Amino acid sequence: MRIRWTVPAADASPASRLCHTTTVFLSQKNRALLMTIAETHPVSLQELADRTGRKTSNLSRTLKTMERYGFVRLHRGERGRIRPEVPYQSISLELPFNA
Repeated sequence: MRIRWTVPAADASPASRLCHTTTVFLSQKNRALLMTIAETHPVSLQELADRTGRKTSNLSRTLKTMERYGFVRLHRGERGRIRPEVPYQSISLELPFNA
């Protein structure tokens, strides 16, 4: 199943942005990516690309965005090598409706 969430341009509420971000970055494909990182502990983006079949440029862009939101950690090593890490066993989102 594919979920699409479109946030109207006029709706800039934090809750709407959070829902949009969560839906986009935690798609089934990206959840599988997080699971692959957590289970296999790749030492580089190239190793991760080999395991997932995704291009390193695509992985780099996706993981940098995920890092900004705290979903992954990217460790920079020698010669510019980037080692992705998922330091969590799960991610939960709680949105209370009362203030």
